[in-house]
Amino acid sequence: MLNHDVNFEFIGFDPDHEVRGFLALAADRFHSLAPSDSFMKVAMKKGGNAIEASCRIASKAGVFVADAVCSSPVATIHQIENKIRQQLDEWKRHRFLDSRNKLRPSRPHLEIAI
Repeated sequence: MLNHDVNFEFIGFDPDHEVRGFLALAADRFHSLAPSDSFMKVAMKKGGNAIEASCRIASKAGVFVADAVCSSPVATIHQIENKIRQQLDEWKRHRFLDSRNKLRPSRPHLEIAI
């Protein structure tokens, strides 16, 4: 996922350099796990004493979505990352199952009659 494949939106606050860096590192980790054609959008909104966040990764292989609410931006990013990682791990475990079944044509000419 390249920088132009990631969109960050901040509502009600301007995160400091540390939070932006932490979020960029999380986006890099998502890149290493997500389908190669992915586009990611992260929206974070400050409401009262909480930070609400939503992350959406869209690709031809599927859409992965996670939401979280925590008291700090870093904690919110951690929760989002855990939820997205679970979805991506599940996708990786199953992504070739359907294609393997479709790619195995029956081969009656190789069957040996006894």
